[in-house]
Amino acid sequence: MDEIFQIEEPSTLAEELGYFILYKFSIARQKLTPAEDLFLKLHHMLAEIWGQGFFDLFYQQYSLSDCVRVEQALREMGLRTLADLFVEAKAIYLRHMPDPFSLGNAGPDGDRFDEIAKQFTAAGSEIFQLPLHLGPYARQHQHEFRPIA
Repeated sequence: MDEIFQIEEPSTLAEELGYFILYKFSIARQKLTPAEDLFLKLHHMLAEIWGQGFFDLFYQQYSLSDCVRVEQALREMGLRTLADLFVEAKAIYLRHMPDPFSLGNAGPDGDRFDEIAKQFTAAGSEIFQLPLHLGPYARQHQHEFRPIA
């Protein structure tokens, strides 16, 4: 793990750390620290959106406590616009929790949720800067990452 944190290029550090954490969890079958779990969620956020849809972040991928941690991490990384959109989308989703599949028919709130989803992944969105911010973020929290036992 020390070798990974010696990587200077931010997105390469994030990519290598992502591989390591995924290996630790899926192959070595070891429990992740909260920081490792959060890192993996952030590292795979765009892939999850493209694969399952923006809605799925709130429906299956993240718990409510995960959402709070994601927002805090985005703000800590300086990705304030992305954090604000995330928080607004979460608020809309929570108001429609009893029947989340009807969100698209929820009038102005459903329309706004769809608009946020488009903004989240539109060209120029901060989500495309996330890999550049994840490396330095992980380095700041390096003491919260653990090697494979």
